[in-house]
Amino acid sequence: MLLTIEVFKEKNEYVAKCKELNIYSYARSSEKAVQRLEKIINFYIQSAYEYSNNSNPPEPKGNLN
Repeated sequence: MLLTIEVFKEKNEYVAKCKELNIYSYARSSEKAVQRLEKIINFYIQSAYEYSNNSNPPEPKGNLN
């Protein structure tokens, strides 16, 4: 699974966006916004597979730790 993260500045905060999942996070630095979004994405994927009773969720590709 390949996901894209876009970062943009909005007023005094940075917004990180994953357009494939329509998920956003924000923070005062771009690095923190991306870190937060990566955690949210991992939680989202894990939750989706737990909900569907699939015991082997895919690992996200890229730097999503």
